[in-house]
Amino acid sequence: MIGDKMKYILLTVVLVLVAFCGSGDGIRCYKCSATPGLCKEETECSSPFDACLKYSFGGQSISDCWKYSQCSRDFISNHFKHDNFKFGCCQRNLCNKGPSTVVSKAVLSIVTMLTVVWMLCL
Repeated sequence: MIGDKMKYILLTVVLVLVAFCGSGDGIRCYKCSATPGLCKEETECSSPFDACLKYSFGGQSISDCWKYSQCSRDFISNHFKHDNFKFGCCQRNLCNKGPSTVVSKAVLSIVTMLTVVWMLCL
């Protein structure tokens, strides 16, 4: 019979696999240009766009599909020609709606691995 610790490890592995395995379709993002409120228009991103962007400046926000490889402050500053802004990139469906902090798959991976190590050490 599988012990309690092993059950938690298996559950964690399954959750990570579900989080990282997509359906094969493109990511869905909210898409709005320079709106003062929350964005409600949804779009299916096409290749090579593999992330959602939420970009805020001067009380307005832009939400759109984006390349995750271009989610850097320098690249975005050069693209939008603003210096004072906030942005977040994420790689989950419709993750760029609200003002909340977006979490990348890398952060999720690190937290998951630390959890597994912690469970193994108990």
